[in-house]
Amino acid sequence: MKQTFIISLVTGLLIGNQCLLYVFPQAGIVSNAVLLVLFLLLAIYDIANFYVADILLIASVFPLINFCMFLIPFSLPVLIQQIVITSILLFLSLYYLHMLPLPHHYFTSKHIKYFDIVLLGIISIVSAIDIPVVYHFHFLTQQMPFYASLIFVLFSSIVEVVFFQGLLQTAIQLKSRKIYAVLITTILFTLFHLSGNFSSIPIAIFIGFLVAFIFSLSDNLPVAIGLNLMINIIFLFLVHLPLWVAVA
Repeated sequence: MKQTFIISLVTGLLIGNQCLLYVFPQAGIVSNAVLLVLFLLLAIYDIANFYVADILLIASVFPLINFCMFLIPFSLPVLIQQIVITSILLFLSLYYLHMLPLPHHYFTSKHIKYFDIVLLGIISIVSAIDIPVVYHFHFLTQQMPFYASLIFVLFSSIVEVVFFQGLLQTAIQLKSRKIYAVLITTILFTLFHLSGNFSSIPIAIFIGFLVAFIFSLSDNLPVAIGLNLMINIIFLFLVHLPLWVAVA
């Protein structure tokens, strides 16, 4: 019961912090710093012995990602900004996968022996292919090639599920009910995808809930990754379809 209360409290703090960042950015930066320090300190010391250090460490990723977004120059193409943020999320995920004491965790399986190498290989390939291409097209033609977006979608779809389902949802499921883990993961997934365009919120909620729900039923990470890939690729084609029709 105490663990569920702390998970709810942490989620509420993250929601409040994200709203503050959009409404009052200067105050949001301060609250972001406070949350980051608070989560890390509580995770390290765990004064009350509630055994939620893993939840607090994972929650600290959100304010940390916010800080990284502040540091990225706005002059960079949006796709490159997203590649940088997703890469940071990948490295944090890999770090926490080895550090957090999650019993019966998916990544302890012998079948995931070379998981780190595969993901690091993916990020190297994405960076080597996408960043030069995006720079060239953005600064010379102000357009974004479809295949550059497709490569990034493939990469980000894997990393998102590794973090949100492999880490976050798994950690919550070990301390609470599965449906509660689905709801919390959906909320935080939506927060992570907030942008200046608030019309994207229903889409983020739909994708976040569907992937989280399927993962809770199957307890199979490749299935969740495949579902997220399929949804993101469909949305990518729907976005580019009007452009192809107009050119034709």
